[in-house]
Amino acid sequence: LATMADMVPLQGENRVIAWLGIRAMSNTARPGLMALKAVAGIPEGKDMTSDQMVFQLAPRLNAGGRLSTATDALELLKSQHREQAEELAAQLDTLNARRKQEERAVIEQADRQIVGDMLYRRRSLVVVGEDWNSGVVGLAAGRLAEKYRYPTVALTRSGNTLVGSGRSAGDVNLYQALKRCEDLFVRFGGHPKAAGLTMQEDRVEEFKERFDAAVKEQLQKGDILPEYEYDAELPFDMVTIEMIKQLDALSPFGVGNPPPVLLS
Repeated sequence: LATMADMVPLQGENRVIAWLGIRAMSNTARPGLMALKAVAGIPEGKDMTSDQMVFQLAPRLNAGGRLSTATDALELLKSQHREQAEELAAQLDTLNARRKQEERAVIEQADRQIVGDMLYRRRSLVVVGEDWNSGVVGLAAGRLAEKYRYPTVALTRSGNTLVGSGRSAGDVNLYQALKRCEDLFVRFGGHPKAAGLTMQEDRVEEFKERFDAAVKEQLQKGDILPEYEYDAELPFDMVTIEMIKQLDALSPFGVGNPPPVLLS
């Protein structure tokens, strides 16, 4: 579950751990996992998929740490009693629903800022909000980066300090772009696709300009164009149950082992 939830490359021993783990969890007798699957709407006794692990179980476990305490998730996984497990799973499910609601609110407010920000001049987005939950700004940045195809930094104000997260788009190395602005930050860290940072509020306008310049320098061509790649062309007469079973044998799919994309 940790291997899948943390989006590590599903290659080598990680793929073996995920493959064996999914099968074990499909028929788990652990009260915590059974309760978590139940609130996520995953039927008991059926083979699970990597998507169910990543998009249905992991967000509920993460919701505790984002909005309350990660201890709830730990206690759920350790639980030996059905009643306690069901109660904790229900709490995490409620927190996950609240997390979605808060994430939507941040995105709506950010969208209103972006509309007036002369996007045609920029190749990056920086949005700042009042009292945005620091546990969801990274998720919101990811959604905005996906929607607008621009590297995005979402910041929430805490006194005179701004705290937030960034997500990349296209082939832009977010860490390198932020590194060019490092002197503006109280602290920052991350990798090419995601990063976290803290800065004083009075530096934000300068940050917007310098971050955008750093992104444009990487792009050179001036824009980020969406690209769609496929692995092979597939005539419809080759689509059979047997072929589907053969493709399924390549699972679990995820980072480093993406699902096959076929063009017909």
